Amino acid sequence: MGVKSNNILVLIGFILFVFSTEADAQWLKRSRKKNPTPTVQRVIPETIVDQKVEVSLDTIIQNDTIADLKRLQLTKSTLNLAVLLPFRKDLVPFKDRMFIDSISGDSIVIPDSQIDTLSLNRLMEIRRDMRVALEFYEGLTYALDSLSKMGVSVFLKTYDTELSTAIVDTIFSKDSVFPEAVIGPLSPRVFRSFVNTNEVDSIPILAPLMSPEEGLKGQVYFGVPDESEMREDMINYALSQYRGERVFVVADNGHQAIVEKIKSTFIEAEQIPLYKNVSLESVQNFRDTIIDTIIPNWTFLETKNAALGASVSSILSGIESEPVKSMRMFSTTPSSIYTEEETDPIHLSNLEFSYPEVYGLPSEDFVDRFFNDRGYVPEVITARAFDLSFDFLLRLVVEKTDEVVRPQAYSASSLDYRPFGKDDFQNVWYRLAKFSNLEITQIDPEVPAEQIKPWRRISEHWFCDYLFETEKQLRPEAYKLLEAELIEKAELDGIEEYSIENEDSCELYLLLRDYPLEEELLTNSNRFFK
Repeated sequence: MGVKSNNILVLIGFILFVFSTEADAQWLKRSRKKNPTPTVQRVIPETIVDQKVEVSLDTIIQNDTIADLKRLQLTKSTLNLAVLLPFRKDLVPFKDRMFIDSISGDSIVIPDSQIDTLSLNRLMEIRRDMRVALEFYEGLTYALDSLSKMGVSVFLKTYDTELSTAIVDTIFSKDSVFPEAVIGPLSPRVFRSFVNTNEVDSIPILAPLMSPEEGLKGQVYFGVPDESEMREDMINYALSQYRGERVFVVADNGHQAIVEKIKSTFIEAEQIPLYKNVSLESVQNFRDTIIDTIIPNWTFLETKNAALGASVSSILSGIESEPVKSMRMFSTTPSSIYTEEETDPIHLSNLEFSYPEVYGLPSEDFVDRFFNDRGYVPEVITARAFDLSFDFLLRLVVEKTDEVVRPQAYSASSLDYRPFGKDDFQNVWYRLAKFSNLEITQIDPEVPAEQIKPWRRISEHWFCDYLFETEKQLRPEAYKLLEAELIEKAELDGIEEYSIENEDSCELYLLLRDYPLEEELLTNSNRFFK
């Protein structure tokens, strides 16, 4: 995992050029390293086929709905926007700068006057908040470019929240002009503090990464659907697929409440302990003694931690690849970590991973357009930031209407805002999706579980198979002698090609159980004469 050079450039530029900039469509165009092309494809059903009648979804436009916000008439050509993101300038490492005085020839050291780019690169590898802020900022500025081409000039003022409630509580105190709209903060904790302590009652505010909450000031647009609703849908789907599999739950500290919900649905579900919230506590014990080798296994992974998601999916994929074990993975927690570079899509495909999708992969058209303009492939967060920012700002500058706005699709997943409470709006669009064959597709609830992950065929003598394999491990020497004896007998009977695997496992178990070894006979005889 590495941090792309363009992220470093953006952060350094942010630090050097203060915190107030006017949106410029060209400022971020610079030489960048091309990202690897995404290997997972996003598949969206384009047609509905019913009774030999094919209907294109794009042609279903009701008279009382608005299909495209971009077709509405503009009512404003300028907008003052404030953006609050956790760039974490407080964590940026500095180093001393030394230069030689041209007159005296002395070495002069200026303390902490130069950014330590090597340390900054390492820091960004472990600070997800910094990476998300930069990727979001890039998507936001691209949205401003698009609005500029439509004739809307957005004057942008950017603030570093540092993930601190103390900073956001007084963030507008020195400003003479209040913004007309606000995007952020990203952290729900910081967002709550911001809206409750600032005079934002009449200002539209986008909460990009929050599910709807009541009692917040301002006209809030919540970018994430109701997580409890998504979780309920995912559990109901899993329940419809359940055929008696063994169920495990892996959850970090922030998702313990979900564990109880899953356990109340799947009564025998077992929670697997974690080591420091980054991996399973005992991988070997889980793999060798807890996982069932006869009954298929399910694991619910509940986290938004990219490192934990990558680690657990890798371990479970390894278990799935073992000949006698079967594993499928679910999550009821929506997150973008499964489409980011830390998590291997091959592992997720092996596990037929199913989850509620809010952050979809960007379309090929958007990726090509973004790459041509910016010189690199956008991250999932960047595409999501473009969608959220462009849609939010567009709603503020077009004519108001009482008509219903259809779900809007831009670069990736759709956005469908519905009224929430008195003044707020919530995005209600999501879908249940799954990884399969390196594609992300919408879940079809009509597809039976047997077609997705069939049970391994179990022999009629499965219990004898189990007893025989156990006895082989307990008495390896006796097994070798018994096998040699059976091969010799087969040769005497004229059988040229013989395999002990063709024998009845119940008879083999009894033969092996009672097969005497010399040391065992000697031990028994000594015991007899005492």
